[in-house]
Amino acid sequence: MPTQLLIDGHSLLFRAYHALSAQNLQAADGTPTGAIHGFLAMVLKVIGQEHPDRVIIAYDGPHKTFRHAQYAEYKGTRKEAPDDFRVQVPLALDIASHLGIPTIMVDGYEADDVIGTLSVMGRARHYRTLIVTGDRDLLQLVDDDTTVLLTSRTGISDMDRMDAQKVEEKLGVAPVQVPDLKGLMGDSSDNIPGVKGIGEQSARELIRRYGSVDNLLEHVDTLDNTRWIKALKGHEEDARTSRDLATIIRDVPLQWPDVAEPFTPAPDAHASELLNRLALHAIERRLGQAPRSADEVATAAEETVQHAVTRDQERVLWSQLAANPKYLVVHSDDTGIWVMDPEGHMAPWQNEPWPDVPLWTWDSKAL
Repeated sequence: MPTQLLIDGHSLLFRAYHALSAQNLQAADGTPTGAIHGFLAMVLKVIGQEHPDRVIIAYDGPHKTFRHAQYAEYKGTRKEAPDDFRVQVPLALDIASHLGIPTIMVDGYEADDVIGTLSVMGRARHYRTLIVTGDRDLLQLVDDDTTVLLTSRTGISDMDRMDAQKVEEKLGVAPVQVPDLKGLMGDSSDNIPGVKGIGEQSARELIRRYGSVDNLLEHVDTLDNTRWIKALKGHEEDARTSRDLATIIRDVPLQWPDVAEPFTPAPDAHASELLNRLALHAIERRLGQAPRSADEVATAAEETVQHAVTRDQERVLWSQLAANPKYLVVHSDDTGIWVMDPEGHMAPWQNEPWPDVPLWTWDSKAL
């Protein structure tokens, strides 16, 4: 069964931005590149692991959506994205496009809705769907033909493969019940109100008992908890509206994208020029475009290691050095000294030297 890989563009770019912001990666002209680098690295890593037949990026449309018409305060508490993030978005999507990965945006809809629609269209064409995101809302799409690769909340290197069983273990409800769960507990990140007085634990228990918001509201008078009855009575529309806001639309008006299959990332001249201008040499190497000598790798390491402090940043740094596996990355913190091996695994340093292997540190604690 062929596979379509659907990428939640904004979610992954924003995760990459925050994961790599401390490194302050920039091109020679000062253009920030951390989000671009992290995003492309994640995408290429998943492509290399999953070997999809087609790859598509979904991105939010440029204007407000139908959800704002339903609830004017939808996402009303979100701050505007930082300027140094916004400048990277078109560059990342432009490079991806010239690698053969199109971006689909539909005005009035969110990326989630595009992904939901493409998953349905794919099933009708006998594709299985793999979704890459950091957004738990998309877990409602998981079924026998659709799996979500969920990035961690703190970084970009680790992803959990979420099937229906994993979703239920993580959220306490089945994938199809995720909108009902949010209909009761709300979602602060999207400013979905839910029902005041019903928290996550209560919402999970109620949906497990009654299956859906609609069935619950039909049986409010039979509840054995007076606090729940008081919270729900007179607030039925809050629950229904919140559930509807959290429900991903699967019939967005769009055409099945015409992309080359099977997919192979193939940078054209424009992509190559952008990668070079933005000094995204690690991405160039992943694409087989920029082999480097040991001296060049060492120079890149010395320029980069000064700012890396987190595990995710260490893994990104290692990816920059992976072209020459004789190098190791060393990090020291208040728990001791840590070394990353050529497979990208961190382990405590036991004061045992590695022969003929240069070592770097990037803080004040020298070896």
